[in-house]
Amino acid sequence: LKRLAGEDFVLQQFDALLALTNVASLNAAAHAAILKDEGYSLIENLQLGNNVLVRRAATELICNMVDSAEVLHRVTRPTVMSIWVHLMEEQDLATAEAAAGALAMLAAEEAAAREMLA
Repeated sequence: LKRLAGEDFVLQQFDALLALTNVASLNAAAHAAILKDEGYSLIENLQLGNNVLVRRAATELICNMVDSAEVLHRVTRPTVMSIWVHLMEEQDLATAEAAAGALAMLAAEEAAAREMLA
């Protein structure tokens, strides 16, 4: 993903994120491999980008890793939580569904639930 940063690689970003989404569904070791070397920050930056497909794929990837302690810690920050709420309002239904699914899973975690109610 580091090599795909920038607007010139949108299709490659989308494909890489889709592939990582599939890998993330395997297990915690897969999450750790994806998240190492600032992986979460790279994915989050792509999630906040302008391309709808890349934003969707990044949201789906993070959703698949929301049970990871690192992702849970990062997503439950107040500013990030508000971004996820806004992602549920996306015109792209798949992005909105992924964001809603992640927030639903996060609601089971006490810290996240407290942040949602704040």
